[in-house]
Amino acid sequence: MSIGRQERALSEISAFVDQQSQFWDAAKPPRALFHYTSPGGLIGIVTTKVIWASDMLSLNDASEAAYPSRLIGEVLDANHPNVSEEHRQRFKTQLTDYTFRLFSPFVVCFSEEDDLLSQWRAYGNGGEGFALELTFAWLSSLESGGFRLRKVIYERAQQEDLILMLLQQVSSLLGDQTFSEGEQAQIWQGAAASLAPWVIMFKDPAFSEEREWRLVNTNLMRATHFRRSGHRIVPYLEIAIKDAEAITGVIRGPYFAGADERGVYYMMVSNGFVLGATIRDSRIPLRK
Repeated sequence: MSIGRQERALSEISAFVDQQSQFWDAAKPPRALFHYTSPGGLIGIVTTKVIWASDMLSLNDASEAAYPSRLIGEVLDANHPNVSEEHRQRFKTQLTDYTFRLFSPFVVCFSEEDDLLSQWRAYGNGGEGFALELTFAWLSSLESGGFRLRKVIYERAQQEDLILMLLQQVSSLLGDQTFSEGEQAQIWQGAAASLAPWVIMFKDPAFSEEREWRLVNTNLMRATHFRRSGHRIVPYLEIAIKDAEAITGVIRGPYFAGADERGVYYMMVSNGFVLGATIRDSRIPLRK
């Protein structure tokens, strides 16, 4: 097989993955998504007009990568009549070796929920943080810069179906003509790398209340910035907020009830985020 035909086969696999990655109604998108952060995080985003996309594999929650890896392994180990044992094992080998070697996922996490206790505790400084409201339209516009919004999938049956669909797609491509062992390895390697966007979208069903979305890089990108998070050094990319109307509000965490809000208001306005100066408090009755 010529290099051109091999590249076309890999392109077909990549296109298939991309086509299956739209798990929301494009005609009825959410108006806004919410990014929970600490007071320091809010100050940094607003005053620098930059939001950070962090290396997913360096995040604090080890299950971010462990759950989808375990899930894919379990699907591959099951007996599926439409996918041969040879193809499943070949894919498993390539998945382990190449999924994140060829693609480094940088993500920013959002929620459809603007006032969720688990989000305040995990990302909103234990209730003393903020949820930044960003328009869906602006987040979607970042696709031209190499990022795309992905809606997290929590339903296990749907996750399994997607993995099997990809396996069947690759098996079908390989069955259309005869390939050498080396050519098959190259195609399975490409298929494993193409699965990376789905790995980012798969999350344990136990977290379904988060209704999470992720802004993910679609191109191969190298980190240009680094930050400390506990004992970790986390690579990250900067995403410029060039639209002053991208931020349309700020929700203050449960522990802010009754506190003066002038500081937040003046910070938003003085940095050009006039719409973002719409400030409201959490409705959760959590008090010190």
